[in-house]
Amino acid sequence: MTLLHNDPNATDRLYHKIQEDHPHFDPPCLLRDRVESLYETCHELVDKKFPSQIKHDFASCYSELYFCTSFIKRLGMNVTHPSDKGPDYYLQSLDCWAEIVTISNGDINKPNSISKPELGIVGDGFADENKIILRITSSFTDKANKILTYLENGMIKSSARIIVCISGGWLDPYFRLPLYPEGSFPAVVKALLPIGHMVLHLNRDNMTVYEITSQYRDHVTKKNQNKGGEAIRTDYFIDPKYRFISGVLFSYANITDSIEDSLLGRDFFMIHNPLALNPLPLGTFKCGIEYYVEHSDVGINISTIEHEKKS
Repeated sequence: MTLLHNDPNATDRLYHKIQEDHPHFDPPCLLRDRVESLYETCHELVDKKFPSQIKHDFASCYSELYFCTSFIKRLGMNVTHPSDKGPDYYLQSLDCWAEIVTISNGDINKPNSISKPELGIVGDGFADENKIILRITSSFTDKANKILTYLENGMIKSSARIIVCISGGWLDPYFRLPLYPEGSFPAVVKALLPIGHMVLHLNRDNMTVYEITSQYRDHVTKKNQNKGGEAIRTDYFIDPKYRFISGVLFSYANITDSIEDSLLGRDFFMIHNPLALNPLPLGTFKCGIEYYVEHSDVGINISTIEHEKKS
């Protein structure tokens, strides 16, 4: 059942690096053990090509193991994998399909790629967030289109719930951790809903904040090679076209995060689609942070539920 092997033909440097002993970890084989532990839980559920695929795309494969193990061990769900030709996982008790994707930094030679933080240099936080939003929207729409084909060919029934699971845990250090002001929202929420910068409403008499809202923003700008710009929408969850998606589950974990049963999923952001044809009950994923969205003619109201205990 061992997943990792020394294979000179493996092209992913992480696949090789993970198998090394690292003296600053206790035990030195900690990272390797984490992979094998997750695989032990999920080995009967992954595609047949998985042991080969992980040698060339380690991050995506690890993310898949992490989501699957979180479903089983942290949330106690009955998970199946009916076919290698269909969606990744089926959460049986919820009648819910889960399709998983991992976002990356992108091609460093292209203007919208996420650059590595440089020590001593202050970056443009808004620009960095927009680049992350672009990575999320691209992955979301790709998966949504793929899911549509599953619905059209009957592989997924129209009555089933569907979630897109997005891993952002492999972005360069600092950017993988969602940093946002209290009262605002992480990039994944801003990628799915028309939410811009946070607005503070001040009392003129004593300059205290009496209300926090957000600007309406239904797109971000994607830079093109010719220095021009292209508007990329960020309002998918108020578009009836995407009603077939029940929600998005975002994770920022990677192999450096603990896989103890009680800590799995503490990195989750669950965003409910307010227009979902088959919505998930509130509190279905009782870990991380959950965003319940209400949409009306007046505007958008988002309720935040934090499932993890404050330390």
